Formats: sequence, C-alpha cells, structure tokens
Amino acid sequence: MAKPRIIYNNLWRKGTALAASPAADPQHPVSDTQIDTLSMYFKASAATSPCYIPLDLGAGAGAVNFLAILGHTIPSGTTVTFEHDDDGDTFPSATPVAIDYNPLNMYQFFTAFTEQYVRVKLVKAGGFGSAPQVATVLCGSYFELNRSERPGYERGHEDPSVIEESDELIIFTQEKPRIEIGSFPFVGIVTL
Repeated sequence: MAKPRIIYNNLWRKGTALAASPAADPQHPVSDTQIDTLSMYFKASAATSPCYIPLDLGAGAGAVNFLAILGHTIPSGTTVTFEHDDDGDTFPSATPVAIDYNPLNMYQFFTAFTEQYVRVKLVKAGGFGSAPQVATVLCGSYFELNRSERPGYERGHEDPSVIEESDELIIFTQEKPRIEIGSFPFVGIVTL
C-alpha cells in the first residue's frame, strides 16, 4: 500500500501571475489558477501552440517538489512540461520537468528546486482544437508519511454539498447526494 503524501505549502497561490502567451482571455486571467475553485479558470485567448502559463514565486519562495494541474481541457497528445528558471521571467535558461498527461487531473512529484520563476508549458503539434484552459494549479512542497494507514476504516463525517469560495468571498455551491464517507486511521501518528 502506498504511503500518503501531504501537500502543505502551495507556492503557486502565493506567487504573482505573469502575462501568459498567447495572452489570457480577458475574463479568464492567469490569476484564476491561484484560486481553489474549479468554477474559475485561466483560458488562453487563442488555440495556438505553445501555451505558457507563467508565475513569479518571489525571491526565496522555498522548495518546489510537486505540481498539480486541476480542472483542465488540455487535449490528448499535448506535451506538458513545468519549467523553472532563476534568470528572469523570460526564462532564458529554463529547466523543464516532464509532466505525465492525464485527461482529468495531473499530479507529478519530482526532485526539489528553489528557483523564482515557473511556468506550465503546453505544446500540441498543429495547435489546439480550442483554446486550452486550466482551473487550478498547485506547486510547492509535500512530505510523505513514513507509514500507511492501518487496515479497515471508520465512519467519517457526512458532507453532502460542495461549497467553494473565491478570493472575493463569493460562494459557489453545488448540491450533492448523501454518501457514506470513510475515515482512515493511522497508527503511531500524533496530532498536535
């Protein structure tokens, strides 16, 4: 059984959005990738390839060792890379990290780096059928627990609805049917 990973520092949310290429649709800027709701998203203004979604993490931002791209419309056959550079927001000496494509959400864990500028790069031969869009991007630090959960599960809290809140405190809700939710206990882990 795999050991759980806990993502504890989302540097993407704390960073400063830079100009996308092609330019972002005016109603769907790059900064929408910093909000934890799938209802708001970045959308390119054109379907041309490559598409860059850049961010300035700030000087001394900290280590980055994972990337998640959630709620996207990136088509199959697209090469997805996560580039990082310390030499400026034009990425003159960018180092790429290959991201495994997934038609739903993409998650990638890799060797840590501590550079200031990062960007998601999407390349599709012949261009995209329609302008790509990405709802939420997460990047930053994670750690892996040194043990797996013990066998079996307990009853968890029931939360039949999904409530998301934007930075402007606008609430998005979506009613969901009631389901049984499990809670997986761990042995030997103390919570403070």
